[in-house]
Amino acid sequence: MSKNLVFCSDGTWGRADKRDRGLIAPSNVVKIARALVNDWTSQRVCYDQGIGTRWFDWLTGGIFGIGLSENILDGYRFFVENYSEGDQIYLFGFSRGAFTVRSLAGLIQHSGLVRPEHKDKVKEAYNHYRQKNSTNRFKLTYCWPNINVKFIGVWDTVGALGIPATKLNWIGRKRFAFHDVKLSPNIKYAYQALAIDERRKIFKPALWDVNPCAQQQVEQVWFAGTHANVGGGYVDTGLSDITLEWMITKAKEAGLQFDPEYISRHINPTSSGELRNSRAGLAKILYRKQDRTIAKGSTIHQSVNQRESDATLNYKLALPYPYKTVSTSSVELSYGNHQFIAAYILLEIARVLDQNNRADPSI
Repeated sequence: MSKNLVFCSDGTWGRADKRDRGLIAPSNVVKIARALVNDWTSQRVCYDQGIGTRWFDWLTGGIFGIGLSENILDGYRFFVENYSEGDQIYLFGFSRGAFTVRSLAGLIQHSGLVRPEHKDKVKEAYNHYRQKNSTNRFKLTYCWPNINVKFIGVWDTVGALGIPATKLNWIGRKRFAFHDVKLSPNIKYAYQALAIDERRKIFKPALWDVNPCAQQQVEQVWFAGTHANVGGGYVDTGLSDITLEWMITKAKEAGLQFDPEYISRHINPTSSGELRNSRAGLAKILYRKQDRTIAKGSTIHQSVNQRESDATLNYKLALPYPYKTVSTSSVELSYGNHQFIAAYILLEIARVLDQNNRADPSI
């Protein structure tokens, strides 16, 4: 019987017992790993804590990204040791963990997935990926045929290489330039939750470039909140639970099994949740301010409109028009979609009138 294999990769300094304001405040990666059925028969789940979580690599891992390759190999080895023909591969990650699983998908795309009897070839598979060698013969000899990633779900990938761009980590960025974090054609479903209110300049979001001709379901949705408001890690989980509920809904639709009791006890989304300032205190000195750019035609979650409509929160955005609005369960013609359609119609009318004016020599 085929089974689901799920690898969950946490962000920098992320671990199951991470604390905020003195209380345990796990990320959404931890919570989704706990919410998943893990009976080891129909579904197997592996949680991998983020880099920089050990005392001796807090700086080298957290700032320079040292240890990232080991996190990727943790996921690769999990699939090597547990995959059987017909199994489905699922990936989840937040922040640096989002980069980890995106690169892991790139590794599987480039080098294939080594069969368990050839697990001694794991490092060789990674070296082929690093050096961008031809892998046709390697795949035929050591790997499963036609391996695909069914689902990848990430929260707020940042930086061109998953590493916020600072003057301190230019060495790290050079080390990781080989990673392929593009949307691989071997991925069927891809979802990313993005933070509207993150204003640290170096935390530039890394969106996928989507090929409209590819046979893929891709959604990149903007939510209210800063980086950790979206990916989790704060005591107040109202905003992060919105993105978690959305991701769980998408994962269910793609075939993953969840524990409804855990969800009802630990996931409580609300659009009025506390919006933290990621540049408060010393961070205001360390991080330059820059609002995120949201492109026209982007997809905004319905909870953003709900938060804006609450006068007590004083939450007002200058969202780009036109834009689409989605709910957690499905795409709906809600507030944002009506504006999207109306704006699109107006733009089309203006375009036609402009063409007519250009064609009329009397004007």
